[in-house]
Amino acid sequence: MKTRFPNWGRERFENVALERTIDESFASGREFDSSLTDRLVVNMARHEFTDYDEDQNTERFSEACAAIAGALPLARRRVRRTGGSPPARRFRGGASR
Repeated sequence: MKTRFPNWGRERFENVALERTIDESFASGREFDSSLTDRLVVNMARHEFTDYDEDQNTERFSEACAAIAGALPLARRRVRRTGGSPPARRFRGGASR
């Protein structure tokens, strides 16, 4: 897993993650939920600062989560909560795979 985490403090990570999510929510018309800050930071870190998107699978998701938890103490609680497992993906009809 290749990573390139910036040397940002907690506040900067949270602010950047929130800004990006608000922008994406506005552009897509989706509701924005600011109570998910830890999740937003981990998602941003996974997609922006690791190479997870080059080959998305369960093993690489776990590797990315481990790398994020190791590099970003602010994300450790969220990574522990998920156990490093990806969320269940849903088909358009809403049924889980």
